[in-house]
Parts: sequence; C-alpha cells; structure tokens
Amino acid sequence: MKNLLKVTIVGMLMASPAFSGGWEASRLDSSMMYQDGSYAEVATSSADYDIKGTTQAGKKHKMAKDQTRTTLGFKTQFGDFDVGLTSYRSGAIQMDGANAHSAGCSLANLAACSVVPSADVEVNSLALLAKYRINENMSVLGGLNRYDVSNGKVTTLKGHYVVSGDEMAPIVGAAYENKEIALRAELVMQIETDVALTAASSTSSAVATSAVTGAKMVLPQTLTLNLQSGIAEDTLLFGSIHQANWKDAQINIPANAGGGVPSTGSAFSNSTSYSIGLGR
Repeated sequence: MKNLLKVTIVGMLMASPAFSGGWEASRLDSSMMYQDGSYAEVATSSADYDIKGTTQAGKKHKMAKDQTRTTLGFKTQFGDFDVGLTSYRSGAIQMDGANAHSAGCSLANLAACSVVPSADVEVNSLALLAKYRINENMSVLGGLNRYDVSNGKVTTLKGHYVVSGDEMAPIVGAAYENKEIALRAELVMQIETDVALTAASSTSSAVATSAVTGAKMVLPQTLTLNLQSGIAEDTLLFGSIHQANWKDAQINIPANAGGGVPSTGSAFSNSTSYSIGLGR
C-alpha cells in the first residue's frame, strides 16, 4: 500500500511566461516507470481560473473555463524491462466569450460584444512507455505518445471552426538513480511533430460548416528535467524544469473562401516552467 501513496505537503510553481505554455494542460508523468514490480495509479486535479476579459463596452467577465483532469497509469516489469501505459489530458483551450455578449452583438455593433473567443478544445494523450535498466544506477526510456483532438470547437466574432486529428510523437529519455538516498535525475524529450487536422468552418455556430483543407497543429519539442532526493527519513524533495518550444508549434486553420470565413491561428511563445515540492 505504501508504494501507492504519496502525499504532497508543500509545493510551489513558478513559470515564465505561464506554467502551462501554449495549450498544455498536463505533462507526461513517467515517475511510475521507476516503481518496483507492477504498479497502478489514478490522479484527479481541478483548475479554477480567475482570468477576466473586458468587452468593448467595458464589461468584465470570466474568460477561462474551470477544468477537471484525470490521469490513469499502469506499468509492469519483465526482468530489466518496464512497460507502462498512461492516459492524461495533455492540452486544452477552454474559453468563454459568448456569455459576455450583450443584446445586439454583431460585427456592426462591436460595443455589445466580447472580443474573447469561445473555445472547447481538448487534447488527450495515450502514451506507451518502455524503460531498460542498464545497471542499478542507469536506465534509458523510450515510447510513443498519441495525441488526439476530437471535435474541438472555436467561435470568434468572424467565424466558427471545428477541428479533429491525431498523431504519434516519439519520446526519449535517460535517468540516473541512487535508491539508497531516493535520488533520481531524469531527462525526457518529446520530439516536435506535425498533426494534420480535419477542419471545417462557417460564419457562425448557427450556420452549417464546410470543409477546409490544409489545417495543421504542431506539437512542440519539450525537454523536461525531473529531480528528486531524500533529505530525511520518509521525506522527499522533488522538482522539475520544463522547456517547450511553442514558438514553432502553432495551430493554423486556413480561410474558407467559399464560406466567407477568414483564417485563424495561434500565437504561442516559448515557455520555461519550474516546480519544487516536498513530500512524504
């Protein structure tokens, strides 16, 4: 039972420019791969946002939707090999602009509108991981992460967009361990990968969409350094540094000339985030 229980006592998160960066909701967690024997875990977290937007008329409103995320993981051991499978919410764009529109909102009457889009886009991941122990201290990690977007919707003042798509991205990593002091240093890289999207758009959510060709989402290259060490009996200090190349990982949906809908896309910036915590 004690192998299935970890209680975080103190945790601090610091990020520049934001902890998530881009559309990232949760990160790949490979820590289960270092448990002995067979192991399973379930984790649930919630995010309550207090981010407000302002309409053209000066009305403030909540623009980011609250979210609940669940992660499932399982691994088993075959000699020096460990094989694991984890499912988690890797990305989300959840925004609520439409609820702040006043009566009469239109392109001809922008003063009654919120310029914040409405969005309901979720990116779910299913990652297959394998780890090989070279010796009692060194191990290497590899795998594939399948990203899936299903029927994601974004509505702006000028158009309504629907997207779906999936793709697999490679994972590579290496780790050094000293189990006597619960020390582990792990470096994990996920490779930049293009995702072709099936997309459709229309002038509004009340109008039937028509297909758009050439839509694309790019998964960023990420580099994560995970560190932990025992500092006292049954007490663990842990932390991470996470870099994501979001500048080269944008979402682009071309214009729908036949439907009179302009193109749309993202403008993400590179991010580096840090975490540190204490657990028992």
